[in-house]
Formats: sequence, C-alpha cells, structure tokens
Amino acid sequence: MQAYFLKIMLAIFLVSSTNLVFSQFILRPSSYVPFKVTESIPAADGGALGISKMDNYKKGSGWNRARYAITLEKYNKQFNKVKENKLANGEGFSTAFFAALVSSDNKAWLVYTEPTEGSNIGNVKAVEINQETLQTGETKLLASESEIGLKLKVQALSELKIYFESSPDKKYHSLFMNVGDEDCFTAGFDSQFKSLWKKKNTLTDFKKEHTVAFAVTNSGETFVISANKKDPSVTMYNSQGKVVNKPLIFGEFTPADISILDNETIGGMTIAGLYMKESDNISGVFKAVLNNATFKIENPIAAEIPEKIIERLKKDGFASTKSKNYGVARREVTNKFFKHNEGSWTQVIEFKHSLGADGRSGTGVGSLLTTAFTNKGVVFAHIPRYAVIPSSEKKDEYATAICKNELILFYKDEAGNVNKSLDEGQNVLKGEKNAVLVAAHIGNDGVITKREKVSSSVFNVSDNIHSYLSNKCN
Repeated sequence: MQAYFLKIMLAIFLVSSTNLVFSQFILRPSSYVPFKVTESIPAADGGALGISKMDNYKKGSGWNRARYAITLEKYNKQFNKVKENKLANGEGFSTAFFAALVSSDNKAWLVYTEPTEGSNIGNVKAVEINQETLQTGETKLLASESEIGLKLKVQALSELKIYFESSPDKKYHSLFMNVGDEDCFTAGFDSQFKSLWKKKNTLTDFKKEHTVAFAVTNSGETFVISANKKDPSVTMYNSQGKVVNKPLIFGEFTPADISILDNETIGGMTIAGLYMKESDNISGVFKAVLNNATFKIENPIAAEIPEKIIERLKKDGFASTKSKNYGVARREVTNKFFKHNEGSWTQVIEFKHSLGADGRSGTGVGSLLTTAFTNKGVVFAHIPRYAVIPSSEKKDEYATAICKNELILFYKDEAGNVNKSLDEGQNVLKGEKNAVLVAAHIGNDGVITKREKVSSSVFNVSDNIHSYLSNKCN
C-alpha cells in the first residue's frame, strides 16, 4: 500500500520545462499565494526526493536577473518531510531557465542551467544528489555555454524553451532547447550522463509557430515532434545522433499542440493534443499513433469542443463563436495528459490571458477543461472557474493525482462556487480572501463525479493535498 500511495503522490508533482516571464503587476504580491506543489522523484528507500524553487532576483540587467534558490527535500514513505538542504546557502543556485530532479541508473541527479552574465544562458549541468544526506556530489557538464550558442535577440524568458526527457527505463536522456529564431540544440546522454551526441537543427519559425513534443525510447532514439500550421514534422535521432526528418500529414485538421503519451506503443508512439481547422483558433482535440517506421499518422481520433463549452469560454474572453474564427484563442493555452491505472488518458486544458492594455493588471485564469479518450469516444468535462492572479505567475494553477482510478483535479476557487451547479454563473476569485482549495473527481469515463472543498487554507498546498489523499485513497 505504501508503494501505491507514493505513486499517487508522485502523480501530483508536475516536473516541466521552465518558461516564465517576470514582470511587474498591479495586484499586491501579498494578496496572492502561488499554487505550488513539490516536484519529486522516487527515492531508493521507498520515500521520495523533492525540489523546491524560489525566485531570487540579482541586481543588474538581462535574463539572468531571475534565478532559482534551490532547496532539496527528503520525504519518508508516508511523504512526511524529514530533511532539507538549501543549495548555495539559499542564494541563486541556477538560472530560472531550468532545474529538475532526474532519476538515472538508481541514482538521483539535479539537472540545471548554471548562472552566467547578461542575456545569455550558462552551462547546462547535472550534479549527483546523495539520497540520504541531500549533499551534492559529482558534477557532469552536459552542454557548455559556447556549444549552446544562444542567438535569441529578445529580452524575455518566454522565448527560451528547454526540455529534458528520459527513456522509460532511465538508461537514456536527451536535452532540447531553441537557441535562435530557427536554431535548436539537441543532445543525447547515457545513464551516467556521458555525452553520446550533440546536434544543431533548424525548425522554421520556431518561436512564433511551434510547440514541441519530446520523448526518448528505451532504444535510445530521441523524437522531436513540432506542431506548425504550415509544416508539422517529426525529427528522429538514433542512439548515435543520426538524424531523420519527415513531414507529418494529419488530413482534415492541423495540430496546434502535440504531446507524446506513450513512446513504447506497439509499432509506434501514441500522440495527442489540440487541433485547428479553418482559423488559428483551437477547434478540438485529437489522439493518434505515429508509426515509428513509416512516420505516418495512423488511427486518428478527433472531436470538436462542444459549442456549449465554447459559449462559456467566450464569456470569459477565451473563445469566439463566429464561424470565421470559431474556437478557443491560442494565446496561453496549456494542456497535459494523465494516465489512469487501466490505461486510458485524460487531458487537462487551462486557459490564461493578460489583463489591462499593458498586460500588467494581472492574468485571467480560465476554466479547467478535461477530455477523456474512452472506448465510447471523447468525453468533455468543464469546470468554469475564473481567477485573477499576478501577471508574473505563469505556472499551471492546478495539480493532479490518480486515486482509485479517478483523476482528481486540485485547484483554487471562490468559496461560494463549491456548492453551485457547474451550469450556474460562477463568482470570480480575486486574491485569497474567499479562496478555498477544491478537489474535482473525474472518472475514467470522463465524467465529473463530485467536487468538494479540501481546505479553507490555500497555503501549504502539498500538505493539504497529501492529507486529503491519505483519507480518500486508502
């Protein structure tokens, strides 16, 4: 049961590439509590290792004013924190571009971007973490500042995207980043972070048009799928770095976003995401198989977002019902997929847009929309939450866990909305005065079974979620 519970807890912790824009905002920082959960990986003793990041600004100009103070955390099997280690005495240990814990060959590593000067990115490194003491050990250089050759000309973190992925068996790892208008840097490593290959490629109009799906197989192959309304494509690097690039043909729709759900599917890999049709707006969702041998799209399933949901999103400024531009605006739409215990997938979509003419009046966080790919088709569920948060907050405003084969969505909402029907008008959450932490249960059939208040306190989100799951999942 302990191993099962740890698996549940680890499903909460969303480790993703850093893509933050730091700016001023009108909302007072004290009026908003960031929706932060601990990122973690399993530890050898059955517990977990966590990483907590805090923005730590440095005087000066350029991207590297924004840095992470990194705290390593040790949890026991009951997920109680038993130890922590503040790296660099709580000062900026890495730039805010990327820092994540990675498992490799039964060891724990911290992969991070090293601070440097001006508008540049420093070396990318991996340092081994002692799983008992949390002390740092051997450091490996993954990519030097000169090898990366950053060419981005704009002064914004949002232009730099970094992905680091591992094979399911943790024997191979790959790094991907866009380093210029069309230039990308990709590198592959073995389980000891020895460099296997390094490449620079071109993705046309990457900054403006592309989203990327990135995965590594147990054979050491690295796949980079780029979703572009002009020319979606797949690039495959074998374990020695040899490159094959092919266009992707989807037929009647064009992908707006692609995720790789399963890179060990028989005959290929399962992909899914969002698609466009007649306009640049998002029309619906899809799932398909990418054949690894022919690079062709097979068995596509596509479904339009129901008009009822589009109408609700329109009220919050996220969608248009006009036939010419029908669908959801692509401004800041994030989507992630979560696998149920019996193998089905549920997608969670969150919407954001900037408020005020200068974008500094805050960020509007829209509904949580879920789509489940079931044996009866695609099922949509909609939680019409709307919150106003500082414009500097760009991370997802929710967390997830799989509990008794249900997906549980944890999010903040205005207290009065919890007992309302989802079809009723909802109160806007501004600040934390009337905020509560809510859990929405979604079955593997895609239907919301219940919503309930987890806690009146929106502080210590991880602790509140842990306590809730302890009661519900045993």
